[in-house]
Amino acid sequence: MSKRIIYIDIIKVIAFLMVIFNHCDFILLNKSITLFNIHSVMFYFSKAAVPLFFMISGILLMNKNDSKIKIFKRIIRLLLPLIGITILWSIFKSGYIDLKKMINPDYNNFFAYWLWFLIPMIIIYILLPIIRKIVINFENSNLFKVIIIIILVFTSILFTILDFTIKKNFLFITNVMPMPILYFIYGYLLSKEKNNKKLFFDSFILIFINVLIPSLIAFYMKTHSIPYFVLDDYKNIFTFFISSSIFIIVKYLFGNVKCDNSFTKTMNHLANNSYGIYLFHVFIIELLIKTTFMVELIDLSRLESVFVMIALVIIILDIPIYILKKIPIINDYL
Repeated sequence: MSKRIIYIDIIKVIAFLMVIFNHCDFILLNKSITLFNIHSVMFYFSKAAVPLFFMISGILLMNKNDSKIKIFKRIIRLLLPLIGITILWSIFKSGYIDLKKMINPDYNNFFAYWLWFLIPMIIIYILLPIIRKIVINFENSNLFKVIIIIILVFTSILFTILDFTIKKNFLFITNVMPMPILYFIYGYLLSKEKNNKKLFFDSFILIFINVLIPSLIAFYMKTHSIPYFVLDDYKNIFTFFISSSIFIIVKYLFGNVKCDNSFTKTMNHLANNSYGIYLFHVFIIELLIKTTFMVELIDLSRLESVFVMIALVIIILDIPIYILKKIPIINDYL
């Protein structure tokens, strides 16, 4: 797939903006109930980031008939940043204030927590020949598609229930499997489906409903002083419908777009740099929050502070990542 697919670039940009939001929204001081409600809507909407990344990974990798050597090289290109940035993070947090540790004293993030996504991706690479063989053999079977969706929905419902009953530390283990593979296959199958106008409009309704329900649950728990870590996970059923709907909407709007204009060029540029920004964005967030100038500049009781942080992270990292990607050996890892 040498030629860029515009709708994939746009989904990638949407997803990586969601990821940055997820990792800097904790700076927000939810003092008012209005701000809490607005923040909840955005928070649950942004949980679609991880499924979207797995889905577009499925599209891109399933269409590549890589040899075992190429797959091994891909694994190394994920493994080295995972190890290297984890070492940098452990050094970094020993010299700087760990904000998540301040908020939750029991929080232990020796591991560069935002890079957990690379672990299931490495496993997917290892299993890719098997996954590809199964999917290619059955991709034209409607029964196979229905089975994948049923398993995905059932598993999402199961994890939604577990969200309320099992500690998050245990649920973190479940990030590895089986949801990543299911979303990986699902994204590829969904990309092969023809655009459907009715489904396109229904997707907006699905997003509204599946953002509203967890937001109302959070509001109820907040107003009734019930301790909660409600649905803070990409594996729940609401996120399934949100991510599916975003995918369908973007594909419907941009699936056949081939023009080369400033918008598509911008999306292409940001999509190209998104992985590099993802690798280092938490370092920038932590540094900005520790900077006296930023603390005085940003009012953490206002929602706009999060958007300012997101913009600054992208501005600060975009040009360095773009320059580094000009170096072939570094480009392989960014």
